[in-house]
This record gives sequence, C-alpha cells and structure tokens, in this order.
Amino acid sequence: MNPYAEVLKQLLQYTETKYTTLSQAIDYDMSYISKWVNGARLPASRHADRIHEDMARFFADTAQKQHQEDDLNRIFSFADDGQDLAFHLYGLLSQAYRQAQIKTGKNENRDQAIHFYAGRADCHTALRQLLHQYIEGLPS
Repeated sequence: MNPYAEVLKQLLQYTETKYTTLSQAIDYDMSYISKWVNGARLPASRHADRIHEDMARFFADTAQKQHQEDDLNRIFSFADDGQDLAFHLYGLLSQAYRQAQIKTGKNENRDQAIHFYAGRADCHTALRQLLHQYIEGLPS
C-alpha cells in the first residue's frame, strides 16, 4: 500500500472520522477520498497543497475537540517545537504524498530536481529540520 493511503487511514481511524465527514470538511467528493484511502489514486498535484492544508486543519480541529492532540503527537512522533498540530499534520500528509508519487512513478521530475512545497507552513522550521537531517546523514 502507498504511504499516503496509510497515513489517511490512520488519521481517519484515530479521529473516528467517516469519509462523508471528511468529504464535507474539505469540500471534495467522497469517491475521491475513498480512492485516496484505498491507494487507488492520489490527489491531483495541482490541488494537493490545498487538500493537505484543509485535511490538516480538519484533523487538528477534530483531535482538539476529542482531546486527542497529545495522542496524535505521540503516535506520529511529531517534534515538540512549538508548532501547532495542523502544521505537523500538513507536513506528514505532504511527505506521504511525495513518497507515494515516487513509489508509483508519478513524480516525473524526481531525477531532475528536488521540489519543496511549503504552502502556509513555517519555512524556517522546515528548512532547519531538513538541514538537521542532512547533517545527521553525513559521515563522521
């Protein structure tokens, strides 16, 4: 199964959200959401950023209402860096989306360049995390 479908399934399961509820929250057809969750399709790349932002906000709000914020932070191992849950969920969804594109061979530019999509995310924090990962991967 692709990473994107796995992340969506986990988020839906932990927040006990139905496809119809998510569909209404992000204003997207339920049949597409079903295909994303089952791994049959990925969101269109031109809409992915908006979809991830909307889903991240929805899941963060739902977790807050259900008092599950700490659980989601622990389950997905989000850093305690002062960012809100929606920021971390947006990053999780975007990363899973990129991984799924690579797995399915739908990322046409993967050998030519690295693309970084920040959306409304805090670029400073994201770049700091990327640099930290890069430095950790260097030989001693």
